[in-house]
Formats: sequence, structure tokens, C-alpha cells
Amino acid sequence: MKKYRMPFEYWEDDHTKLIRKTKAPEFVDPDYYVEAHWHSAPDGSGPYFLNRRCLKLIRQHGPFKGRYVDGEALCDTCVGDDAYIVAPGPSLKEVDLSALEGKLTFALNSAGFLFSPKYWVIAESSYAMWMLDRQHPVKREVIATARVAVILRAEEVKSKHEHWTKVHVVRWEEEKIVPPRTPAVSLSNALVSAWEMGCKRAYLLGVDLSKPGRPYVEGVPHTEEGAENPFDDQVRAMRQFQLPGFEIVNCSPHSVGVLPFSSVSYQEVGL
Repeated sequence: MKKYRMPFEYWEDDHTKLIRKTKAPEFVDPDYYVEAHWHSAPDGSGPYFLNRRCLKLIRQHGPFKGRYVDGEALCDTCVGDDAYIVAPGPSLKEVDLSALEGKLTFALNSAGFLFSPKYWVIAESSYAMWMLDRQHPVKREVIATARVAVILRAEEVKSKHEHWTKVHVVRWEEEKIVPPRTPAVSLSNALVSAWEMGCKRAYLLGVDLSKPGRPYVEGVPHTEEGAENPFDDQVRAMRQFQLPGFEIVNCSPHSVGVLPFSSVSYQEVGL
């Protein structure tokens, strides 16, 4: 695993304000916050960044095994490749998703309902529950944080049905390669996954952080609350995002000048 701690300046976002109201003062420090939620599985593996609910689940069902594999096995599996990271923004209506067939693709959250990516990236436990409620009929290979993986596994235990072909349990947040407590947690985990896999470049599709009109492309499930939330914190986080030896290219026409990365059109990358 490659280790890198990117410079990242925190600010008074909604999560920080909530912590100030509900936790001891030291929890505002991102490192302390993550390490205070570190827990090992019953066999000592980890530590994993888990909330109280997820801690209960890993104690109940034990260490990850079988199709739930350590995300470090992804490292250096795609050296020199290009990655295509697909978010569910409205500009996806301009993309021929069938042109992604055979490419190394990562779907973020609800974008996984639109096409068959190589990896479906889910980093937040709330999105895991939301996905489970919809019971997607097609099995996927998932990249998940530990707090998501324990929820996916609990559902499989409950239903006695295999919903995913494989779940890669990544620990990029625990290693602080993904900035602790970043508001852009799903996109950050996807980018770091591609970097750890050895990719040289990542193209961002549907990352429409200027939010033109409706924030989601037609056809993906979403909540009205999510549709009303601004993307200001995600923009601020991504403006600080960097990984050595890794190029990030924005393809969304709605994020030109919003994200700090170079931009090309969908047509220029054959989409």
C-alpha cells in the first residue's frame, strides 16, 4: 500500500458543527475523531473506523472473510491504466454509458443503478442502507469502507442471499490517505482506490458540483433532502485533493472552473 498524507485544511462545516454540539472538544480534531472510532474485529484485524452501530455488527458477525476481502489486495492490480469514475450528476445524460464497457469503471453511490461498473464504491453507511432498500437485482463488485461492509454483510446474513460478487474492504481513511472526515468521502475513496491500484489517470464523469438545475441525472433514486443539499463542502474538499503521480481530469461541463483539475469534454474521451 502506498502511503500519503495530503495537506488538508479543515473548516467549520456541518459535521464539525454537529461534533461541537454532541462530543467532547477534542473530537473536533480530525485525527482524534477517527482514532476515537477505531475498533478491531474479534480476530484483531483492523483497526477499522466504525460508528457505534457498525461496531455492534462486527462484534456480532466476526472478522471479514470469504468474499469480504482486505482492500489492500487491490494495490498495483491496474498499473498504468486509466480509471473512469462515474457520479450521478445530470451531465451523464450527455454520456454514452455503453462506451464504458471494457474500461476500468467506478460508480459512486446511486450511479451504480445506471450501468454495470467494474466497482461500485460506497463509503457511507447511510448510502449502504439506502441501496439495500432498493435491492438492486444485478450483483456488483463493491469497494466499501468497513462501516459499509459490515452493513452489507449483515444484510446477506439476514436474507441468506449473496447480493455482491465481492466486497473490497478498504482502509484508506484509517491510513489517512483519504483525509479524515472529508465531506467528499465517496469520491475521495474512489480516487484513492484507483491510485492504489496503480492507475496513472482518473476521468471524472457526472461530477456536477455546480449543481445545474436538478442535481441528479434522470433514472437514479435519490431523496429530496439530498437534492436540496448544496455541494459547497465537497467542492472545498476536492479543491485540496491531490495524489502524487496521479492525474485527475474533469469531464463535466458543469465543473469547469469549479474543480482544480484539467478539463476535457465527454466527446474528447470518446463518450
